[in-house]
Amino acid sequence: MLIPPKSKAEPLIFPISPSTLDEGRTGVPGFDQERSTADAETALERATLALEAGQIGVWEWNFTTGSFIWDARMRALWSLPEDAVPTYELFRNALNPADVERSDGALMTATNPARDGGYEVEYRVIGISDGIERWILAQGRAFFEDGKAMRMVGTARDVTERKQREAHVRFLMREIAHRSKNLLAVIQAMARQTAVTAGSAHDFEQIFSARLQALAASHDILMDEDWHGASIDELVRTQVGHYVDLIGTRIDLAGPEMMLKPEAAQNLGLALHELATNAAKYGALCNEEGHVEIRWDLDQDRFKIAWQEIGGPPVSPPSREGFGHKVVTRIVTLALEGKVDLRFEPSGLVWKLDIPDKHILTRGGSGRG
Repeated sequence: MLIPPKSKAEPLIFPISPSTLDEGRTGVPGFDQERSTADAETALERATLALEAGQIGVWEWNFTTGSFIWDARMRALWSLPEDAVPTYELFRNALNPADVERSDGALMTATNPARDGGYEVEYRVIGISDGIERWILAQGRAFFEDGKAMRMVGTARDVTERKQREAHVRFLMREIAHRSKNLLAVIQAMARQTAVTAGSAHDFEQIFSARLQALAASHDILMDEDWHGASIDELVRTQVGHYVDLIGTRIDLAGPEMMLKPEAAQNLGLALHELATNAAKYGALCNEEGHVEIRWDLDQDRFKIAWQEIGGPPVSPPSREGFGHKVVTRIVTLALEGKVDLRFEPSGLVWKLDIPDKHILTRGGSGRG
């Protein structure tokens, strides 16, 4: 590639001045030098303000002498010490090694006389003084004489925030694709198992629709939190939504404020829906006397939640294992690497889940009831 000869850098100045624009114009009939100078100064002032507003640095590279001219913004982008002289070696050594080849390619294209001289490239610069990595967008144009590139003038600006946003968008798209596949697998299994146990097409529609709504409710909570997590208190209240007016009377909630990670929220939400549905059909919520206690807490490195029914009709293990039973016993344990204790006590159904605390995003201080 083109390597300029080493030499002492030129003074740090803006390469264009009003006097330069006026050279050779004096003596031309109708030429108003004073007005021309004022116009040039105004144009220069506007250009300077625009560069400052856009936080854009200006540079010039003389290929013949090898000298660089960098303005103050350029020096700040490279975190160049006050006494340091900008050189090609300094510029290149500050690049992230992964971006050196891309930078060289853009330079070779710009200095190719068969091209138009345009120069545009994005690369990462590691600040010389502060060590901070910044994404830089450099743009410019090479000027030729007799088919040879003589110099290049351009601008540079910090585009780190934009690159970070782009990386975040790519991450979100990958997450959406991953979650969509998982969600479709859950829905497929839900539909298949519901079809096996439903007595009729009408039953299938009713049961499957309710399960989809439960799944959607958990996702709504996650969406409100930008998929960072879901409040356990809000998740429980949502999944007993048909009986929310019973909270505080026949449904008691207690546990510290904490956020569950998305996968835990989705699977725990399904389990809570199945437990609430079963309680309404066969358990403590199918009569006027029973009640449900839901407790959760962190015990050392484990998250534990318990669902206990009291005062309902006598319960017994189901004669066959339906989808709901699989959700509260096997699916939730496999998905969250946990342990389940399901018992059919004389006083009512008891379900306890114990999972690693890695599924907990944050924990608050006060409990709720």
